[in-house]
Amino acid sequence: MLTLVVALLLTAPEAPARRPVVPQASAGEPSGSRSAQPAAPPLTTDAPTQHVRLVEKVDVRPGAPPPPPSTRKLELVRVDEGAETVVCTLPCDQLVVMPNHEFFVTGPETTTSAKFTLKELARNDRIDATVKPGDRGLWALGLVGTLVGSLGVATGATLALVGLARRTEGLTIGGVISLLAGGVLLVLGGPALLNHATIVQASEG
Repeated sequence: MLTLVVALLLTAPEAPARRPVVPQASAGEPSGSRSAQPAAPPLTTDAPTQHVRLVEKVDVRPGAPPPPPSTRKLELVRVDEGAETVVCTLPCDQLVVMPNHEFFVTGPETTTSAKFTLKELARNDRIDATVKPGDRGLWALGLVGTLVGSLGVATGATLALVGLARRTEGLTIGGVISLLAGGVLLVLGGPALLNHATIVQASEG
């Protein structure tokens, strides 16, 4: 079963470990791993642009003090014919070229969002959107719990039915236990998987 779970994890559609290509550092910027990456080909000056304000969503309880500044280093990444280029690090408040291209948001220890276009978020000439980041570690635990739970439910149901048909008490009890354990893992893993996906959405109002 462990081998099957590992295989399923390796084929999961979410790819949190992707490393987008980033532009080269400007003159005077300290050298590092980011500046060693090749720059994306420049876009034409007459390319369409859209003013984008993209911030991390912060939930503040009434009466509670404001939370400290986020250190997640979330990045807005453009996808252009397979090439991935970092546009900005949140919070972003700038003109973005080619808003009809595909974008996604990612960051260290954060799940990668689904791809979207800035046009999808537009409600007027200016795009205001928020990013609800998901924790990569908790998302992975949710995925494991969901996969193992599904296997437990399927296996338990099969064993229980076979045990009842053959009037085998041990097989029936084992199937029921596997069914219950799998159900518990599904109840815990499913919400963790959904709640820790990175979501980008237009701001209200």
